[in-house]
Amino acid sequence: MITWKTVLKPDEIQSVASYIYTLRGAKLASPGKLPENQQPAKPAGPSSFE
Repeated sequence: MITWKTVLKPDEIQSVASYIYTLRGAKLASPGKLPENQQPAKPAGPSSFE
């Protein structure tokens, strides 16, 4: 996982953290992993993070 310190400004990091905090205890529409036959197709080639 990348370090966001060099990507986001401190106030942006605070905003993201605050938003994530609001999701605490929320019941998401589709929690968990999809069944293997319903997984989205992986794109061919290297990841954009490689």
